[in-house]
Amino acid sequence: MNAFFAALLFYLFVVLAVCASALIWGGRDERAVATGYIVAAAATWVVAMTQRVHYREPQYAVMAVDIVFLAYLLLIVRRSRRFWPLWVAAAHLVGIFTHIVRILQPSTLAEAYASAQPFWAFPMLFALAVGTFHNRTAQN
Repeated sequence: MNAFFAALLFYLFVVLAVCASALIWGGRDERAVATGYIVAAAATWVVAMTQRVHYREPQYAVMAVDIVFLAYLLLIVRRSRRFWPLWVAAAHLVGIFTHIVRILQPSTLAEAYASAQPFWAFPMLFALAVGTFHNRTAQN
């Protein structure tokens, strides 16, 4: 098993565990973010497969999905009385900036773009997990 495949399996495990937990034990905000995350991840996968640039150039279609998901997250932030959704939106915004850096600086190595862009999913998932845990413990 190569490192890329192992990282992909780890990411899928974390996404499924955190999003399933949020959908089962989360409140309105946790369920909304988890649902949006799953939809955005699926849409990202579909457009990335159709675009087929594999980080050699900016992934404009993926960036469009990310911008729509950011708008969705900002709606959740606006209506929420909790602080953690802001951290999810902030981490996602930093992920969007990796696209912008690649557009503005085309000499950026494809490997750097490929590593930095998906990295920001983990802080997002961590914030969702913290929000779900806090919601679960607040109910007990």
